[in-house]
Amino acid sequence: MVPTFTTNLTDPYVWPVPPPPALRERLIGAMPTYDRDQTPSHKMGAIPEAVRRAEGAIRSDHPVTSWTAVGPRAAELLSDHPLDDPEGRDGPLGRALRLDARILLVGVGHDTDTTIHLAESMLDLPHLRELPDRYPVDTTSGREWRAVTKTTHCSDGFVRLEPLLEDVGVIVRGRVGDADVQLLRSADVVAVATALFRRDPTALLCDDPECPHCPTSRRVLLAWAPI
Repeated sequence: MVPTFTTNLTDPYVWPVPPPPALRERLIGAMPTYDRDQTPSHKMGAIPEAVRRAEGAIRSDHPVTSWTAVGPRAAELLSDHPLDDPEGRDGPLGRALRLDARILLVGVGHDTDTTIHLAESMLDLPHLRELPDRYPVDTTSGREWRAVTKTTHCSDGFVRLEPLLEDVGVIVRGRVGDADVQLLRSADVVAVATALFRRDPTALLCDDPECPHCPTSRRVLLAWAPI
């Protein structure tokens, strides 16, 4: 199972570099809607795209954070992907957790480890309801923009979890071709991240003052659970 996200098909106001208002309006006007069978993933890399195009692959129908899987449990993992809590306990990541899934990071770090977002969602951290993704849907009465109730955003600070995972000995390291890889149990990532968030829910936010997400997330989390 691989991420085949299409975050480019969202209202640009929460993009990593939000465009000025006039450009935002042009982008919104020209933006296509998500097509599960045709829309390529956005900045996910060559491996997810290869899986998405593979014979027999199944893709979930979430218009922003879809996943694609191959194998006998693909439909079990991906069917009825919740629209309003896509990275939560009832989505593909939560189902993978219940199946004791392994995570394989190939040439990347934990800033791409979406399972950490699963821990955020399972704790129902309130910043997930700020700055929601909005995606277009074409209906018989025209185009509508719908919001994802629990939206996960910046993961640049997730690299700080790696030393904690290392400390408890749950990372298996190796090489695939020229890439450094990490193999972990989903349950271990969720457990370590959950313990950290309970101590400090702001611990994995990035420190970039220009980030369109983390300053808002920090304000909301500090008001909710003062450190």
